[in-house]
Amino acid sequence: MPGNEGAWGFVWKSLRHLREGGVVGFLLPAMGFLHNHADIAVEARDRLAREARILRIVNFADLRFQLFEGAVRPAALMIFGRAQPDAPGYRFDYWVPKADLNLRMGRVITLSSADKGSVTSGQVKEDPFVFKRRLWMSDPEAKLFRYIAALPTVGEQVIEYKKVYHRIESFADRWVVGNGFQPAKEERVGEDGYRSELSKVIPNIRYLPIEAFRTLAQDWEHLGAFDDGQGGVVRRKGFERGFDGPRVLVPRGIRNADGRLRASYVDVPLAFEDILLAVSAPAGEATRAKLLTALLNSKLLFWFTFHATASFGSERPEVKQAELLRLPFPVPEDVERDGRRAADELVSVIDEARERAHEVFFVQSGDADLLRRLDGLCYRYFGLGEEEIAVVEDAVDNVIPCVQPHQGASVDLWKAAGRSEREAYAGALVGSLSPWFDENAAVNVVLEARNDDLALLQLRLVGRGSREPYGERNDRAVGEAFRRLGSQIGVRLPGNFQLVPDFRLFAGNSLYLVKPLQRRFWLRSAAIADADALAAELHDAVGVGEVGDPA
Repeated sequence: MPGNEGAWGFVWKSLRHLREGGVVGFLLPAMGFLHNHADIAVEARDRLAREARILRIVNFADLRFQLFEGAVRPAALMIFGRAQPDAPGYRFDYWVPKADLNLRMGRVITLSSADKGSVTSGQVKEDPFVFKRRLWMSDPEAKLFRYIAALPTVGEQVIEYKKVYHRIESFADRWVVGNGFQPAKEERVGEDGYRSELSKVIPNIRYLPIEAFRTLAQDWEHLGAFDDGQGGVVRRKGFERGFDGPRVLVPRGIRNADGRLRASYVDVPLAFEDILLAVSAPAGEATRAKLLTALLNSKLLFWFTFHATASFGSERPEVKQAELLRLPFPVPEDVERDGRRAADELVSVIDEARERAHEVFFVQSGDADLLRRLDGLCYRYFGLGEEEIAVVEDAVDNVIPCVQPHQGASVDLWKAAGRSEREAYAGALVGSLSPWFDENAAVNVVLEARNDDLALLQLRLVGRGSREPYGERNDRAVGEAFRRLGSQIGVRLPGNFQLVPDFRLFAGNSLYLVKPLQRRFWLRSAAIADADALAAELHDAVGVGEVGDPA
């Protein structure tokens, strides 16, 4: 029972009472059963996949507040039966429905093909993050994630204070991470069984409350000492080396609206509470600490954290110390020459932020300009291409702020895509498909018909000289054909599930796409994902590799 999660007891006991051919359907805590990546949780999931035969899992994490307003934890539906003796590995459905107006207005849960996948019993053990990543990640994101995840990590350079605190003096030349102090409760100091410690450091230096934390570089001149009237008595002293010297401060909590993890470089004495983590660098490595600060503030690492951590996007938006150590941190020696130049400029961004940190205007107006520069430099540092940048930007700017909406919320991704968004989608789709074509070939995109919910796109392979700009038709006959098509695609699934029409039909040199009209399906990143899925099918359908005069 990982994490003392009582629901595991019901799962194990249900297997003892199942008849041959019997099936169990349990609504379970999604965090404890699917997203927890602690070793004991991974072992429990693997045991369940072997001792039971999982038939389907529906992860309701994004519907957390739509299904159960005020829910403390997200839920998942797990349907399983008994395993057959000596049965081989198997595959089961994994559905990840997203919140939308159909649920809010009609109490119907809709699924697109992107939200309806499968997982193998072997992956349950081999990939502890498979359920979390499949919750939000598209195929192009998965490719980028694999690339970033293969890079050196923070943990390859940094050790944890809690593992070496008895010998911390011998690690003066090492990077160390630890939490700040825990204040003591005055009424309990001296009480039997209540632990407290005396710190000679905390009352004698400035104190940084979390409310005064600032990204990039810390303003500290206005701060006073920590004074609770107890003369330095605290519950835990925490990582006191992290109160001085070059270091990076990182809050555990994440605010979705920021689109950043938030990190601050500081090298003056400052005490802080355990809601902050300090990554302490050796005295001679301040430049590298500034580089880490810059990377941690980037959209790219915010995106990576969203997919790589257990609770962010499913339960609580936070990054724990162990998760911070798994974030990518390639040093300049690990990247290309242009990346090394970008590293120097990233350090300069932090230096500029430090110079401006005490300016009243800067404190009031924020650091949006520095962050925009920082993002572009970070993409260069990691060697990302235009499409990879689009995938990150769409996720951070459009998708992540809309996850787990509350009842009654108005969510931008639920709105219908406008003409400009449809045109941008078409341009991105053609751009992503172009590398698959002969230099004499091109693709024309026309929106044949649409209603309030769906759109019908025609992609036609033509000669490059016949390329035309994106267009939208208003043809009644086409509209009638669209309605006839629509009458055949209302595929229903068990219970309150409805399959969203999003499929492709090949006809000669044309491909017809039926897409939901919600903005979520018309982002540039959606076009890149659609292009990836189309490329192989289009190649087979029209012989892309041998195109001469496709007209």
